[in-house]
Amino acid sequence: MNPIYYFVMMLAPLIGGLGGIYMSKGDRSLLKIFMAFSGAYLFSVSVISLIPEIYEKIPGKIAGIGILAGFLIQLVIEQFSHGVEHGHIHEGKNNHLHQHDHSLPLGIFISLSFHSFLEGMPLGGIVFSDPKTFFTLLGGISLHEIPASFALMTVFRHQIGNPKKTLIWLFLYSIMAPAGALLAFNFKQMAFPASYMSVLMAVVVGFFLHISTTILFENSENHLYNKIKLLAIGVGVSLACIMQF
Repeated sequence: MNPIYYFVMMLAPLIGGLGGIYMSKGDRSLLKIFMAFSGAYLFSVSVISLIPEIYEKIPGKIAGIGILAGFLIQLVIEQFSHGVEHGHIHEGKNNHLHQHDHSLPLGIFISLSFHSFLEGMPLGGIVFSDPKTFFTLLGGISLHEIPASFALMTVFRHQIGNPKKTLIWLFLYSIMAPAGALLAFNFKQMAFPASYMSVLMAVVVGFFLHISTTILFENSENHLYNKIKLLAIGVGVSLACIMQF
């Protein structure tokens, strides 16, 4: 796989994480708009591009079970991540992490790192029937990682209180998706059964469906979107269609 793709996978969480470390609270209203855009894009590429690709590679029932498994696994991951992967920020006294508690949120970090590692694997381990699918998946992972890393590093900055130390955790998180892609690429070189990687991709799509629908439904007030958020959703859907067609 071209080294630039590993760089893109690493760059996205770095951008989001740096925003979480250094951006002021007053600027975070933009995060919800970006999340609406990324959620719409994730859902759209899953339906338009990723799911058809999966059903081409493995039997329909196995593909469906894989997608369902990913959806359910994401529910379990959220018990440890507290929803950070779809932009939830917990740093106040009434949230999961309290101001008097300065212990590292390792459960959140490990669960998100595991999630990110698995997401990267299909990029390195699958030869896609349609080359455009690779780029839609790369774009989906990158756009999803920006708000996830933003929220994660906001939590770490609050807990650690030292931006320089927080940067170390950001770097560790940023290499998870590239590491997954690199491992899967090596598996592919060793003639690892392609069907296994396709099942894993189905699981990742299950992640995407859960995360994107959660973003779209929770990123609203009384399930009503204002015009800016509707515009962001429209742009996300349009971008997914343009990349595919």
